[in-house]
Amino acid sequence: MRYFDVRRLFAPHLCILLFYVYNIAGVAIPFSFVTFTIHRFCCIVYHTNLFFKTKRWVTICIASQWIGESVISLPFLFRRRSYCSNELWMQIYTCTMATFLPSLINTVLNIRIFAYVRSSTQRIQPQVIVIPTNSSNNIQQPIISRRDMSLLRQMIFIFFIFIIG
Repeated sequence: MRYFDVRRLFAPHLCILLFYVYNIAGVAIPFSFVTFTIHRFCCIVYHTNLFFKTKRWVTICIASQWIGESVISLPFLFRRRSYCSNELWMQIYTCTMATFLPSLINTVLNIRIFAYVRSSTQRIQPQVIVIPTNSSNNIQQPIISRRDMSLLRQMIFIFFIFIIG
């Protein structure tokens, strides 16, 4: 019976593939958050377009996530230094691609979702508080509805789960 030999796993050319797969695994969860946010953004902002409610759109989102992860991990396949060393630039690249880039994309899309939902809420139900003052001018402040606050709380919660997890 043959046993698994760890030395074969770290053979020069297999080691490159191991780092490539390791990087894909490292960016898989952050990019699934990005895919989820893109899907949600398109479903909310373009709710009248029926394409964003189909299985084909979901398939495109999932396929583009895996293609994006594979492309982002390509620098691990085409490096010129020693094969089985985990260099500093590789760690910085993985950290940037797994943390900062997805956080930026999620934040921008969530802000756009919130702005869209907030503007649609104000179009449907303009709610304003009139604050009486001593002067003749009344200051009007918009009320943030429960729906908007709930959406904002959910977005902040998902962002913290993304960063902490």
